[in-house]
Amino acid sequence: MGIRTTALLLGLSGLLWAACPAAVEKELPYPAGRPDADTIARNVYFVNHAYAVRNLVQEREGNRAPSTLIKAADGSVRAYAFERFLNNEYHDGVVKARDLAVFRSGNLRGTGILTTVYEDDARRQDFWAWLPSLHKVRRYAEPPLNDSWGGSNLTYGDLYLRKPEHETHELLGQETFPDCLGSLELRGDLRDAVTTHMPEPRCDQKGRPVYRLKSTTRFPEWGYDYRIQYVDTASFADYRSVYYKGDRVLKVVDKDWVSMGLPDPRGQYARYWYARSLDTPVESLYAVPDGLTRWNVEVDPSLWTEEGLTRITR
Repeated sequence: MGIRTTALLLGLSGLLWAACPAAVEKELPYPAGRPDADTIARNVYFVNHAYAVRNLVQEREGNRAPSTLIKAADGSVRAYAFERFLNNEYHDGVVKARDLAVFRSGNLRGTGILTTVYEDDARRQDFWAWLPSLHKVRRYAEPPLNDSWGGSNLTYGDLYLRKPEHETHELLGQETFPDCLGSLELRGDLRDAVTTHMPEPRCDQKGRPVYRLKSTTRFPEWGYDYRIQYVDTASFADYRSVYYKGDRVLKVVDKDWVSMGLPDPRGQYARYWYARSLDTPVESLYAVPDGLTRWNVEVDPSLWTEEGLTRITR
């Protein structure tokens, strides 16, 4: 496997996992009273890692499948169908979570990625990949935080390496969410079995009360100075992040969160993520068609092992 393909592989896995957990405990209590900026940031992390559930499964059904799409500057689109299996149910004090992704289309078809996140926040995550062309499992190092993800307008830091303590947070106030979420638009001739079921822009969030959270990076080399997040005041779902360099908007990332109907309102899953840049025409979309996400299901724990990785990819 070449360096470029390896980078794309790890980048796609990063989008599936959204972010590898930092020192935000899985048992983080729901805030009492009005939260401060740091508390909001930690609860946003909680939502993004589905800590409200034991596990989360996203599987294909016929020609409907979770998919990642990248629309390049020339208008071409790369699409990757996948299945995802997240397990948060570890209590040994060592492993925090394991996440398995299996790609079902494109040049990554049959490739599986297993990541292990540890309770020790200083310990790097493990990445194991089943490579069908080699019939082998290989281990990969954690990528740099500011690297572009697979030619998209997202970085590895955006997707899974950034932790709440990597930014300073300031609560700017509370308002109502101003508009609909964006989504990737494709010409009819670019649609295929994977992209047919891509979501339309969502307006459910419009008018909902949100916190405006300013998060300023501690690492200028990440390419942005700060971002403004719009966070639901009840569920702590982050509907939008607007990235700035000085006063200039770099990109906007929208997330369509769906309630799981749990007692904890932070129990949410993402129907889609959509990212667009303001200085380039590059767009990215991660989407899961309705009905393909399940949680707290009975799954053989051996799925999240090297043996399980090789078994499910076949």
